[in-house]
This record gives sequence, structure tokens and C-alpha cells, in this order.
Amino acid sequence: MTRALLLAASLILATRIHAQEETPPHDDRVYVATSEDGLRFDAPPAPALEKASAPSLVLLRSPCGSHSAGTFLLYAMDFSSGSRRSRSERIAVSTSTDGKDWTDRRSLVFDEEIPGAGDPAAVQLEDGSIRLYFQVPNRRRSTDVRSARSEDGVTFRLEEGIRLEDAGNPDVLLAGGEWFLFVSAGKTTELARSKDGLVWTMDPSFGVLQGGCAAACLLEDGRLRVYAHDRGMESWIYDPTGGGRPAHEEGTRIQLRGIVADPSLVRTATGDVFLAFKFQEPRR
Repeated sequence: MTRALLLAASLILATRIHAQEETPPHDDRVYVATSEDGLRFDAPPAPALEKASAPSLVLLRSPCGSHSAGTFLLYAMDFSSGSRRSRSERIAVSTSTDGKDWTDRRSLVFDEEIPGAGDPAAVQLEDGSIRLYFQVPNRRRSTDVRSARSEDGVTFRLEEGIRLEDAGNPDVLLAGGEWFLFVSAGKTTELARSKDGLVWTMDPSFGVLQGGCAAACLLEDGRLRVYAHDRGMESWIYDPTGGGRPAHEEGTRIQLRGIVADPSLVRTATGDVFLAFKFQEPRR
């Protein structure tokens, strides 16, 4: 069976699970939690964004447009305007100076129409610009991952070509001069790698992780801590130099009564880890 058929089957299963276990994404909230060790995150007292989902967190290392270095950018699917009936949605970005208080929620502007664009994953490049990865529907009843560039974090120019075919729910990490792209369908995740962020190759050593919508941060020893949603927000350790399959870490990373998924992480110069995630209230 091809990856396209596997992804389509997984998307159908994921949709059924979503319908049975979760509320519509219009009711999602995005939270940002912090941790000193990346293992235990305290539940934040209030959401960063209401009516938003699939977050992607960026900590600017250098200025970007009007934003200074040290500013946090939070990209997410935005359901704050439009009724549940119309399923109106878009990608928006909010800003924060401390990763706690979020303001200036603005819709992204693209240089051309991109129907169905969703699940953003953002990263700052060496020149200060932002590259945004996102999924788009294809004709094979699955999704492809595409990308766009921005000089100010708001106005984006679509990059030519497809980054990865028959893949969805992207999250990207640029670490040590190498790019890592996690793609998921349902509750499984695979990893692609790249030297330039444009041409990607699947990593067979990573295998198929039994957790969905994964993201990662770089540890001091060069390994990756991968976070994904399975029975809760769990984590695995993966050695990208060839250390075998990801090793599961005991326990869950954050305790909340509800669905915690779609992680996105940044690590500060002092070692603190910021975790953005979507949250859904438990069904009653």
C-alpha cells in the first residue's frame, strides 16, 4: 500500500476518532506552558488564545520586521471570526515579549490563494525571515506539505514546489545545521530530514512513532526530545546520529483534564522550555 493510501486511511480514521472523542476545533484553546527541564510542565492559569488550534511557537533570535530579537511569535489556526456553521478558518500570528501575555492577533497574508492551508509550522531562518510550513489538500484524498517565506512574519510569499508529498500535520526543527520535519496521520508520526529545508528525505531509523502531531526540541547532548499525543502528552528521546528507534520516557509531561495535543516547543538560552499546545475540554 502506498504512503498516499496509508495517509488517506489514517486521515479517515483520525476524522472518526475526532468525531467520537473530541469537540470541533472551533472550541479549541491554545496554551503555553513552561518547564525548567522539559519533563514537567505546570498547567498555565489561562489560555494564550481562545478559539485557536494547531499552534507553532517561534522565539526570534534576530529581528524580523518590526519585531525585535527575543520576541515570541505564536502561529495557529484561528477560529475567532466566522460561525461554526461556516467553518471559517485561517492562520494567524500573535506576539509576546515574555511567552505569557499574547497580543496583536493578526491574520497572515499570502501572495496567492492557498485553499485549505492549515496546521502551520514556523521557523526563523539565518537571515531573520520566517519560513512557514503547512499542509494543503491534494487530489489523492490526502495532504501535501508546502512552504512560504516572510520578511515580517505576517506577509508570506509561497515557495515553489512541494516540500513533502502525502504528508500532514507538519512540525519543523532546525538544529545543528540540519532540518527535522515531523509529519503525522492520526496517532502515528514519521520523520523527514533535510540540509536546506526544501528537499526532504524520510528517516527510516526513526520508524513510525506511536504518537500523533509530534514536535521536538534539541537537548544539550545533541539528541532530540520528541513530544507527541498518545494517552496524553508524552515524550521520547531520539538520537539523530543513528542511536536506534526513539526511546519512550515514563509518564506524561503535563497534567490536564482534557485533550492535550499539537505540541510546539522552543528552548531559551537559559535552558527553559516553552510548550505551546492545543487543549480541548473533555466530553460530557
